[in-house]
Amino acid sequence: MAVSIIFCLHYSISSHCQLDGPLQFLPGYPFQPRKSHDSDYVREYLHLRSRTKSFASLLRLRSFMTQYTHQYFHQQGFVNIHTPILTSNDCEGAGEVFTVIPDSELTPSQEQINKDKNPMRGTSSPILDPKETFFGEKAYLTVSGQLHLEAMARSLSKVYTLNPTFRAENSKSRLHLAEFYMIEAELAFLDNIHDLCNTIEQFIKSVLNRVLESHEEELLTYRKLINLANITDLQCIHDNPFIRMSYSAAVTILTRHGFDVNPDSGLSKQHELFLVKYTNNVPIFIINWPKHVKPFYMKRSGEDPDQVLAVDLLCPLVGEVCGGGLREDDYSILQSTLYEQGLQEKLDWYLELRKFGNVPTGGFGVGLERFVQVVLGQENIKDVIPYPRYPHHCKLYVPTLSPIKSKDRMSLPTHPDSPANSFCSSNNSKQKLVRHWLGHQTIGSSRTVSTVAAPPPAPSPVFICAPAPFYTSPMAYLTPSDRLVLVKP
Repeated sequence: MAVSIIFCLHYSISSHCQLDGPLQFLPGYPFQPRKSHDSDYVREYLHLRSRTKSFASLLRLRSFMTQYTHQYFHQQGFVNIHTPILTSNDCEGAGEVFTVIPDSELTPSQEQINKDKNPMRGTSSPILDPKETFFGEKAYLTVSGQLHLEAMARSLSKVYTLNPTFRAENSKSRLHLAEFYMIEAELAFLDNIHDLCNTIEQFIKSVLNRVLESHEEELLTYRKLINLANITDLQCIHDNPFIRMSYSAAVTILTRHGFDVNPDSGLSKQHELFLVKYTNNVPIFIINWPKHVKPFYMKRSGEDPDQVLAVDLLCPLVGEVCGGGLREDDYSILQSTLYEQGLQEKLDWYLELRKFGNVPTGGFGVGLERFVQVVLGQENIKDVIPYPRYPHHCKLYVPTLSPIKSKDRMSLPTHPDSPANSFCSSNNSKQKLVRHWLGHQTIGSSRTVSTVAAPPPAPSPVFICAPAPFYTSPMAYLTPSDRLVLVKP
């Protein structure tokens, strides 16, 4: 006779817990118990920071927001589209793209070296014909999936995507990343900018409402860990209708409050944050922008041909969270614009969308990380994504070390004949071992150095002696590179 047992496991909330076995902390673990660590310090250990209470909480809340995003679009009848990461289009037209080139095309053949050698420099400088490259044309990491979504919207009516996007903006600010996630949506038969604003507001409030309803306790816990006392700012967003004002009205307000604003150059981050503060932290839709400030695909205004029906949503803490607009559906106007910007050949397929079964469309894109910043109250965008990517930072682990000044250069007594993984000896009792990753590198006999070469292949450990003032723990690491500067922790 078979027996079936059905049971449920419940999370224990008892305060009476007993720990069996000793609690051990291995040397080198960067986070100490019952101690608050600065976010800049925690960020240096990307592979370990999810073990901190605050970042684990953040990852759960980010996951919930992503889940509720998909649920919202599913409930509204949108079709999820996987737009390509590799593309030949720069959707924003700003040129801030990452070019994709296979390794095989970066190393010139001997025939190319002989053909393209520059006698003035004595080096080769091969110039590849785009038709001879891997894709037969220039390829980039996508900056937006919008154009591909537009093509799908004309048959599926309502489409969306949540994909990584890439911008080669040389900025290390608290609001910029080289790789981030975009929530993008396109709707067919949309011909009114206010209808688009309604859709954006409905989406933002839907996700926020789900978080507040289901995860308010975790949200409050996270905010307390980053020294925020409450969620009154979120209640202000949730309870009030978003304000709408034209670009020209925004410029007037800024000018009246002493800002020097060029009406033809767009809004700076300082302008955006002031406008939100001006409206008592209620989000603002800025609509009807000058056409030369926005990309080529924005629809011209019927009231003023120098304006386009575009919209930016400004929120507390971060400024712009969302951008969108109606798409130009007039074939002749779009054709003229593409010709003026030299894009007629590259985007002939995009123009062709208006030729066969054309309908008016509109859409928007929300930066997921900035949205998470607003909800969680986190000021730095690098702390709302598991592995932030920004200029000079694409590693999993970057030691918190600072360069040694010339007067602080260390004397490194070692033996030139010793193997790379051996210990060095020292007669100075104040010198202790500090372990650095220096590749296959053996330092010569006692000398003072500021840099050492770290040639490939894979790194192997080198033990070197350093005076006591130059270390803070028994273990310090350097990541191998072509040229390494000895540093003081």
